[in-house]
Amino acid sequence: MKQNIMRQAAENLTTEDQDMLRRLGEATRTDGTKPALDMDLRADLCAEMAEMAESVRSLLTLLNRHGFLETLPDKAHPAYQSVMRRIGASALRGQTLLARSEALDKDTLLAVMPEHNKRLN
Repeated sequence: MKQNIMRQAAENLTTEDQDMLRRLGEATRTDGTKPALDMDLRADLCAEMAEMAESVRSLLTLLNRHGFLETLPDKAHPAYQSVMRRIGASALRGQTLLARSEALDKDTLLAVMPEHNKRLN
């Protein structure tokens, strides 16, 4: 089923985009459409990123609950703040990537949806 959807999506691409996917496939010796349209892979990656984010949040809650900051030496605070900024920036980038991934999934499914179904939605 997924293979059919991927093929249909590729067929609805412009000639230029199809050529780019063909060149990608030749360069990587893979099906050029698979990396672009493998929704399960992206969904799994997004789920793992969410799990990692939840783990970091749990760790920070645990550290805060047990007075980690109060016991941290003053000279270590800048490094701690740097790590916190990196975690925050990564979380924002992750949210952006997740939104882009979901949008790509929707666009791909719309591209292969029969024309009469598009009008119903």
